[in-house]
Amino acid sequence: MMGGVYQVESEEGHGSAFSFRIPFALPDSRTITDKPRKDSPVTGTPPLAVLLAEDNPINQIYVQELLEMDGHTVVVAHTGRRALEALRKQHFDVILMDIQMPEMDGLEATRVIRADQSGDFDPAIPIVALTAHALKGDRETFLRAGMNEYLSKPVSPVDLEAALVRAMGGASRPGQPAAAPNPSLSAVLDWNELMSRLAATPAFC
Repeated sequence: MMGGVYQVESEEGHGSAFSFRIPFALPDSRTITDKPRKDSPVTGTPPLAVLLAEDNPINQIYVQELLEMDGHTVVVAHTGRRALEALRKQHFDVILMDIQMPEMDGLEATRVIRADQSGDFDPAIPIVALTAHALKGDRETFLRAGMNEYLSKPVSPVDLEAALVRAMGGASRPGQPAAAPNPSLSAVLDWNELMSRLAATPAFC
């Protein structure tokens, strides 16, 4: 359906090799600036102590690097339950909460945090959902669970910064998510956007 081809080479007892080729178009202009610039500048937040609840190792590295490049300190929790344990051990300014995690997902962890009366932490701590869910009604589901913001994956540096600004009481009201990207259909691959994301995370280059 994408105009590509795929093939399989298999030998019993030795294994199989799967390969594919898919043609992608590039924009007419492929000029890449020396340093990726952020579109729509946002007034940044001061350095924050961020609790990143995310079970995917790649997402952990990527989001942590974005945060640390902006001067934030980050503690990573692999599950919702581990996030709660970390929250009781030290102070955090904001939580980036993945929705789908083992042991306890992000929605359940958020409800537990909001209902907490132990005094170990502030149950009103800002929580930003990290999610691949971007369907109609998902935002309302997250807000009902007690989250302040949500950020769709894959996360961009600009959207991450904007979500933190709003969650921490920036210009936009809490609960108002970043505008969904509206890529041009004429260009299948946004070359500058790709380079910006890679350059923002040295571990991926």
